[in-house]
Amino acid sequence: MNDLRALQKKLLEVMIIFHKICQENDIKYYMLGGTQLGAVRHKGFIPWDDDIDVGIPREDYEKFIKISSENLPNGIELAHYKKDKKFPYGFTKLYDTKTTLVEENNTKEGIIRGIYIDVFPLDGIGNTYKEAHKNFQKIDFLRRVLYYNVAKIKTKNPIKKLANICFRFLNTYKIISKINNKAEKY
Repeated sequence: MNDLRALQKKLLEVMIIFHKICQENDIKYYMLGGTQLGAVRHKGFIPWDDDIDVGIPREDYEKFIKISSENLPNGIELAHYKKDKKFPYGFTKLYDTKTTLVEENNTKEGIIRGIYIDVFPLDGIGNTYKEAHKNFQKIDFLRRVLYYNVAKIKTKNPIKKLANICFRFLNTYKIISKINNKAEKY
């Protein structure tokens, strides 16, 4: 599917399924980033946008994963690191399995699945500035480790090359688990 408008229509179909699940199960969600901006400013997609990002407060996020794992319509699949130990993200993707999309820019191995929407957990980070800053630094460090563990790195920067070499052999699942365990505390 090379046509951006056709891709956006497919994304909207997945979003409608997502919305229905959330509505039927009293799950709060929010549009994030360009998805939110497009909804407000363009009454739909930003004309050049090729994805949908939504966030769900952690408690509802866990509920969504549980419900979706059991009740998705044919052709829609939930991907999550707890369900698939090789899944390289700390958030969830809701895929249309009747389509094919190759994410070759993001990971060393490339991910071949369908068109998807990204579903992010929304967590707190602390009750004071000091606590939030400290926790953010820890989580940000772990996210960088995850990035160097799974991403294709094409750089001449020797520090980034070294980080990619050092971190690529770590267990992706364990890194994501640490990030999520830390984030879930708040």
